[in-house]
Amino acid sequence: MRILVVDDHATFRNSVKTLMQSGSRLCTIEEASGGTEALHALEEQHIDVITLDLSLGNESGLDLLRSIHQLHPDVPVLMLTFRSGAEYAERSRNLGARGYLRKDLAASELPFAIDEVMAGRVYDSEARLPRV
Repeated sequence: MRILVVDDHATFRNSVKTLMQSGSRLCTIEEASGGTEALHALEEQHIDVITLDLSLGNESGLDLLRSIHQLHPDVPVLMLTFRSGAEYAERSRNLGARGYLRKDLAASELPFAIDEVMAGRVYDSEARLPRV
């Protein structure tokens, strides 16, 4: 499995790489810090799944999601962000994301969330959390 991690923070990209390559998972991690790099990676190589941050420095992850979905509609995208709230998850789904995972849950949920979106199912950490 080839995963493209799109996040403007190198430390977080490395954390995702370490997490996904631990254990028995066989995967290759490609990295992009912004939209131009992400779209270039999608053109240059086969990508099975993308994790995408909502905020990419001066870029909008939602704008990039729209472009990815238009150009590569078959590549599942899992939004991976610190932003909580059902409205962000819903906006992401409306633009083509198959999943939404908060970064504060990522270590325990990321492999499961990736498996879900790869299988064609929708993953939403906001819907899985108990409401207070």
